[in-house]
Amino acid sequence: TIHANALAFAGRHDAALDHVNDALKHNPNYAAAHYAKSQVLFWSGRYEEALASVDEAIIRSPRDPQMNSFLTSRASSCYGLERYEEMLDAARAAARFRAPIFWSRLYVAVAAINLGDIDDAKEALASIRREFPAFSKKSTDALVLHQTPEFTRRFIADLERLGIN
Repeated sequence: TIHANALAFAGRHDAALDHVNDALKHNPNYAAAHYAKSQVLFWSGRYEEALASVDEAIIRSPRDPQMNSFLTSRASSCYGLERYEEMLDAARAAARFRAPIFWSRLYVAVAAINLGDIDDAKEALASIRREFPAFSKKSTDALVLHQTPEFTRRFIADLERLGIN
């Protein structure tokens, strides 16, 4: 699955999908491969398929140590589909794991701003800034640099709505 991610980061989405599909052919219960597949599909802008794949990872390994990542990936795909209530649910569930990263809380803020809940958005953003004082729009490059132009445009506009520069 690491090889698939490397291929995807290089923009070789079809080769990355071939790699994870081969892994899944050998072991259809391999949750990490379902997760890797969801990431490749997400970066390809194929959000519905990405959502189905990450849901399969969650089903295959409901107590996986990477559940925070699975749920954050679910939130990402829901954002791509503009399904903000589902996004908020997945992001909140991911945030409960208290992983030392900001993505799940950022997705709570982005979902909340899209649902019109300014207070919830501000609270989530404040929790990020307490733990990551240098957090800025640049901190999100790992996501937006590998995304479709439409996703990137919407996401950056939402960051700006949150007051993130």
